Amino acid sequence: MEVRKLTSKDLEGNLHRAADVLRKSLNASENYKLVLPLLFVKRLNDNFVEKAERLIKEEKLSKEESYENQRRHTFFVPKEAYYRKLQEASSDVGTKINDIFRILEHANPALEGELVNAEFANTDKYTDEGLRKIISIFAEDNYADSNLENEDVFGDAYEFLLEEYAGETKKKGGQFYTPRQVVRLMVNIVKPKPGMRICDPTCGSGGMLIQSRKYLETNHPKSEPEDLTLEGQESNPDTVNLCKMNLVVHGITDFDIQHGDVLEKPKLLEDGKLRKYDLVLANFPFSEDWESTGKENDEFNRFVYGIPPTKNKADFAFIQHMVACLNDNGRACIVSSQGVLFREYEEQKIRKTMILGDEENRIQGDIIEAVIALPDAIFFGTPIPGCILLLNKNKPKERKNKILFYYAAHKEDYFEQPKRNILREEDIERIVTAIENYKNIKKRCHIANLDEIQENDYDLSVLRYVNIFSENEAVDILKNIHMFEKKHDDVQTSLSMFRNRIQNKEIDFDKSDSKTVKVKPRYFKIKIKSGWKIKPLKELLSILKDGTHNPPPKQDYGIPMLSAEDIRNGIIDFDNSPDFITEEDYERMHRTYEIQKNDVLLTIVGTLGRSAIVDTSRKFTLQRSVAILRTNEKILPQYLYYFFQTKYFQNQLIARAHTTVRAGVYLGELGSIPIAYPEEIITQDKICKTVSEIEKIINENKRLTEESITLQQQLIQKLISNE
Repeated sequence: MEVRKLTSKDLEGNLHRAADVLRKSLNASENYKLVLPLLFVKRLNDNFVEKAERLIKEEKLSKEESYENQRRHTFFVPKEAYYRKLQEASSDVGTKINDIFRILEHANPALEGELVNAEFANTDKYTDEGLRKIISIFAEDNYADSNLENEDVFGDAYEFLLEEYAGETKKKGGQFYTPRQVVRLMVNIVKPKPGMRICDPTCGSGGMLIQSRKYLETNHPKSEPEDLTLEGQESNPDTVNLCKMNLVVHGITDFDIQHGDVLEKPKLLEDGKLRKYDLVLANFPFSEDWESTGKENDEFNRFVYGIPPTKNKADFAFIQHMVACLNDNGRACIVSSQGVLFREYEEQKIRKTMILGDEENRIQGDIIEAVIALPDAIFFGTPIPGCILLLNKNKPKERKNKILFYYAAHKEDYFEQPKRNILREEDIERIVTAIENYKNIKKRCHIANLDEIQENDYDLSVLRYVNIFSENEAVDILKNIHMFEKKHDDVQTSLSMFRNRIQNKEIDFDKSDSKTVKVKPRYFKIKIKSGWKIKPLKELLSILKDGTHNPPPKQDYGIPMLSAEDIRNGIIDFDNSPDFITEEDYERMHRTYEIQKNDVLLTIVGTLGRSAIVDTSRKFTLQRSVAILRTNEKILPQYLYYFFQTKYFQNQLIARAHTTVRAGVYLGELGSIPIAYPEEIITQDKICKTVSEIEKIINENKRLTEESITLQQQLIQKLISNE
């Protein structure tokens, strides 16, 4: 029987469980300091054991030689540091973790300074009970390579948790983690090749370097891992350790990551000078303070284009450092805030010199190849829109004295979410193709020459060059007013006809044969007519379920998982959905049923009583705040939907709601609510058609209100703009 291998979802689930153990007592930044190193050490243990057993089996080595000869292993685990030693710890667990981490660092110089953290011994933060739980969670599975579904599983899960923590810690852009989609975009633009030297001087958790290696493996499969030189620097010591672990987790063991402030003390040097690279990829911290005093005499001669201002404006200091790190043919792909494109004074002078150069002082110009305006809210911790600068020390002849401007912030250029927007694969491909083809694209891309750039005073804001606006069409005000009047008259006519039908008793409101029935709770009453019945809701349904109580890990896109906020009376709002799940998770959650057309949805947690009828075959699932109701042959879905809007039913929900953090109704209570309905389906259908008729008139009236606003705007445009 084939042993089931671990998937990314399995690992993500374990990581979530481990993180949740300490989430109440620690903030995210303190939490990941423990969870990620522990997972890292468990994987080192499992791979070490797997390699040792393979040496015994395949090379016929002795157990002592396989387990105790350090030269046989990339990472060596002494027996005093086996993971089971952590499992055996009953008290002072944080101290024991550090003891084992210290042994591993001593045995593996590449890990020196990465694992040990004195805070782990702080029992107020890291309790023995909590640490034992996390150790046990990771002990449940074998994380060796042979037990993973594919070679990317562990690295992907590690990246997943880094992304989760980045979202929770609310760090400013560039200080911790760059969204994977942005990293893929940047790497796909510059296309790393075998033999290249690549640097990220503000490397964070190392995503740029890891993606560069992945690109090489995918596009140059015959190349060797050592064909890329990967180096970086990071100012935060915790993040340096995180970066090194992340690289190792992704199978990268040959790298040079230095700790230090790159503006004050660059560490990647050769013979006392800055090392030179083929590619620089970076997302520096936006709008940082820095010390500009004395930088005109910088020992590395980095700030030749100008000295950026001190207060909140280190952006061009980082950018110039990166330019100084490029060799004669080098390229840089840099994420920045859009402020660098348009801010005045010193920064305007810097842009001008980067474009024109300074022949007298031998300063190279024409190094900006492209500027890409990104959507807002795609970075963690900041809603401000960023941009990508593509710099090139040796532009192709056809691109000299030109800059390509690309606008990637149209609504169709990204996937919009309430918390953070994302770039999809097709969005990335669209941008990369435009950079490669180097052609003007209407409303997206414009190649500007020097004259245009000078006309704009070296302001590089993308909307100065890319016209995204539609031309104003000629507006016939009299014609539009006439159409508005006709529609208004049509609505009034429909309302008058409806009123007449009521007056002529064509619509039956006769209650002469009705009787009042008391229902539970005992103070509730409801009137029913002859031929009507009252039954508990559950007796009118074939399915009564709520959404998932244990949602799987969220995805950037996939199958929507809707909540109560996405259900409004009559509307299921897929566009506003913030959460998605994989096809695999959907199939697991819906083994016994699937949501179908004509199912009725009802919100039962939070905002109670909002309902809608499913009118799509699209796959989606629900959180526990929404109930799914499928009617049987006794009642029409449309009738039930309208009944849910009655004051009687809404009050029943309120009366049966339990309140903790948010109001909620249990399914059992919901199913017991008495429902009044005509026994004949034809009568239900007649009621629904009547309500639907007035609903259409009301909706048309709403549209007229919107049209009146448009008409007002057109009139203003005509009177003021003379268009």
